[in-house]
Amino acid sequence: MKNNFGVYFRDKDERIADSENFTLSGLDNYSLNNDLIYLDEQNFADYFRQAEVKGVLPRAEFGKVYAENIRDNVLEFKEKIADLGEPKQASIDFNIAVDWQNENQKIRLFGYMDALFGDNSQVIHWHFAKYKDRYCIRPWIYYLIQCVTQENAVPAKLITQDKVLELPPIEREVALAQLQIYVKDYLQSQIEIQLVPTIRNINDFIVDDESAVDFDNVFEKLQALTESNGFGSKADPYWSRVLAQTSRFKQPENIAKLLKQTKAWFGLLFAQKKTRKAQS
Repeated sequence: MKNNFGVYFRDKDERIADSENFTLSGLDNYSLNNDLIYLDEQNFADYFRQAEVKGVLPRAEFGKVYAENIRDNVLEFKEKIADLGEPKQASIDFNIAVDWQNENQKIRLFGYMDALFGDNSQVIHWHFAKYKDRYCIRPWIYYLIQCVTQENAVPAKLITQDKVLELPPIEREVALAQLQIYVKDYLQSQIEIQLVPTIRNINDFIVDDESAVDFDNVFEKLQALTESNGFGSKADPYWSRVLAQTSRFKQPENIAKLLKQTKAWFGLLFAQKKTRKAQS
């Protein structure tokens, strides 16, 4: 307490915040889940006790309820990935030819791929979270590389809390053409930014009939990326900045370009999802 001019001021606000320690923040929930996924079940109780002491878990019965729910979710997901075994890595180093700036250029791709499982080195990525389209992108690219660089590549698999799905199988020539698109657009990105939505529902920006596009509707979907909603999706800072700094997507020709490029990038990847959606 400090006494200034007869008025007492607290050094700090000692009142309990409205939400203090009776709820679990999204970030803490994520941290707890991802710690526990690597622990044996017999160590869960100790982990939760430490989380309680640190003030991470909510108070009293609230904490017990959260701990029980987290425990059940973690164990359910661990069952999904229990039989995967130990992941392997593989190095890649190959050249790919692309036509860029009126020249046929050889571009060297090299690095490491991880999350390879089994004797056939199947790409299997898992996320301890609800499914999002963007989770498919990395295993898709790894699978394309495998199709181009090895025989009998097995389609990649994605495991999330609510889905287990196998990405669509493709032929080597198709995989090569798709990789060439990515490499060419990467080179072009050194000159101009490549604006392709990779958050939320990417299928919103993949259209089959480009002559029947509702441009206002597409712009509204772009605008929605800059807004939080009641379903847990937060405003995307990147697209918020893009749409605040440019009015280009108010012009139909630029929306048409975005749709065309999104389809070129992800049309093959999400073809099965689009078919299932049309049938449902």
